[in-house]
Amino acid sequence: MNISEDICEMDAKKTTLMECYIDEFFNQLEIYEDIKHSNNFHRQQLNNSIRMFLKNPNSYNADRVYETFFKAYWMGIQDEVNPFVQLLIEMRSYEKQAGPLLDAHRDHYLHSIYVFLLGLSIYIMNSKYQEVFNNTVVDNNCYPDSYKTKHEEFFYRWGLAALFHDIAYPLEITLKQAQRYIEFIFSYQCENRDGDIIKLEPPNIDDLVTIDPLFPSNSFKQEYYIKYPSAANIESCVDHYMLLAHKLHNCFDVNIKDVSTSLKGYSQETSQKGFIDHGYYSAIIMLSWYHSLIKRTNWNPAYYYYPVLDSASAILLHNYFKHCLLKTPFSLPVMHPEQHPIAYLLILCDELQDWNREPYSVNGVNEVINVNDILITQEMLIIDYMCVEEGYLDKKRGEIDLVLDTGCIFEKGIIFKK
Repeated sequence: MNISEDICEMDAKKTTLMECYIDEFFNQLEIYEDIKHSNNFHRQQLNNSIRMFLKNPNSYNADRVYETFFKAYWMGIQDEVNPFVQLLIEMRSYEKQAGPLLDAHRDHYLHSIYVFLLGLSIYIMNSKYQEVFNNTVVDNNCYPDSYKTKHEEFFYRWGLAALFHDIAYPLEITLKQAQRYIEFIFSYQCENRDGDIIKLEPPNIDDLVTIDPLFPSNSFKQEYYIKYPSAANIESCVDHYMLLAHKLHNCFDVNIKDVSTSLKGYSQETSQKGFIDHGYYSAIIMLSWYHSLIKRTNWNPAYYYYPVLDSASAILLHNYFKHCLLKTPFSLPVMHPEQHPIAYLLILCDELQDWNREPYSVNGVNEVINVNDILITQEMLIIDYMCVEEGYLDKKRGEIDLVLDTGCIFEKGIIFKK
């Protein structure tokens, strides 16, 4: 694919380069349901909601983006209240009410949409990444039921990963609130007391991770097992730990048993350190909710075992890769996009996206970071920051270089200006 870089020349009605990139993405995107019904309904609704959000990024317009995406890819009855939208709204409400009780906290509800849009922009403007995704996901014959419509398989998987990657953040907020209050209690008469660790582990997590295998309907069974001859391997997974371990084995050639054991102990391990990984719980929640939905509606199990699992594992990896897989006993090198295209993009966009994030803090000291614009080409990505603290950009570059090989996508690098 060759996209002329004159797309970056904005017309009088556009204010940012990202709007140009998003327009180009939607100009090319095909949505199966629209073609099936001979209309342009979902694509137009999605594009309009995103345009409104970019012009005026607030909670109301963010709601519209979430609603239009999950309406376009809803597997239940369309008249039902969509539980995934409700989950995101609940996260927003909790964050807005509880976040101000922390010393430092920033928005995640609008942030997730910005991450989504940044990923769409990179995909449409960088043919190297697009080629990697297509070769790894669309053209490898592992998932015959992938969307044949232009860019839709990426759009679906990326949307699930980007929009859901922080849904468990309220758990992290709760732990930080309790930790802050405990420190205050002991501060009055114990000035030199070592830090006390609050441990938080949600009860009955087995109820979220234990699963029954998903089987195709009788009318579809013969066709399904011809398409997916190795389906029995994944159907043997009794919990989401094993399911995720199989996925990570396929991506990084890690030992399935070792990863499954690591995931089972990860919650307790982080709890002992006074830390909770929202990415870990976000992945578990997403897998659990989609498993219940597909089981109830009797949809094609492949939808769960391929795109949903792919997106959920990306959510897991956006923290777990750094905290576990880079360390012993796994000791993996930095991630390449061919290993897990969606996880790679999520880690990159999540680390880059810091602008327009509303601060919530008890001290009111958080500063909003703004950017003049973002330039994405085949060779480089440039973010022009308006004002940041000394050392901020060096720290950000270090975080990215620790986890990702970015040179294979952007030959001339990721450039920060200020």
